This record gives sequence, C-alpha cells and structure tokens, in this order.
Amino acid sequence: GLFIYRYEPPERLVLLSGNPAAERLTGLKVEDWIGREFNEIFPQARLRGLTESYLTVMRSGLPFAEECFRYQDDSLAGVFSIQAFPLPGSRLGITFENITERVQVETRVKESERKFRELFHKSSTGMFLVDSATTRILDANQTAETLLRDPERRIMDVALDAGFGNTRWFIACFRRVHGCTPD
Repeated sequence: GLFIYRYEPPERLVLLSGNPAAERLTGLKVEDWIGREFNEIFPQARLRGLTESYLTVMRSGLPFAEECFRYQDDSLAGVFSIQAFPLPGSRLGITFENITERVQVETRVKESERKFRELFHKSSTGMFLVDSATTRILDANQTAETLLRDPERRIMDVALDAGFGNTRWFIACFRRVHGCTPD
C-alpha cells in the first residue's frame, strides 16, 4: 500500500492520498481520512515510535525502513514491512506490506524445527542426520554417538539398518565428524 502525507513543521503529517492497496491492507476508506493527521488515523503510532521515525525522515531527508513492525489499535492489527521516504514539496511517501501471515508461518516453522531438534537429541533411539546427496553425516544424537563408541552394541548392524552398505566408511566418517579416535 501507499500513503502520501504533507509535512507541516514541527510535527504534523496530514494525509493527502492513498492507493487502493492501502485501503485494502488497512481497512480504511482513504477519502474519509484525507486532511486528517497521521496520529489521528493511527493512534498507537506515536507510542510505538513510528511517528517520530516519519518526522525524522522529513527533517533529515533520509529514508526509513522497518522490516517487521508490529502494530495494533482498535481498527488495525498486524505485522508490517514499512518504508518511508521524502518527496518533493514537503511530502512523505509511506509504502507498506502486511507480512503478518509470513511472520506467523516463519514462527510455526521455527517452533517445528525446535521440536524436531528436541526430539532428535533426546531420543533413546540412535538417530543421524545425513546429507542425501553426499551421504555426509551432519549430526547425530547422543544415543547414536554412544552406539558408535561401543563395539559391543553391534555398530555394523546400526549402520546397515540405517541403509549404509559400507559400514566401515560410515563409522569412520561419523567418528571423524565428532572427534572420535578411529579403532
């Protein structure tokens, strides 16, 4: 979305226009808000430091970008990627994208990865993480390390069960990766 504001020193930003994407992303009907001050339109902006960031753009002439800005008031909530930049004639351009869904997906992926790591490392079953293209062992849990260090536990069977035909290579690679001394 895009909003255009007029800068009125020392600290007023008055809405001049906005595009249809801005209306869709904010739920605001732009024509109803033209002529109103930024903080009236977005009442939590001053408290979150956004107003000051925009005013700094106008005072310094330097653009502002915030990749992951969380905003919430009575009519709008979400995570936004924001860019603000000065325009000729004491104007401020603000482009933004609602990235709430992307952030939620990234959060779920990170949580899933955390749960996998926890399961992997706490499992009583020996587990290896292997690069399928190179067959290089990337990680192993404590149970797997114990199995490889203990010849009485039939290490060759562990390697064969994991699908490694060359068990000596498997064991040598694993020991090299994890600093174990060769037999």
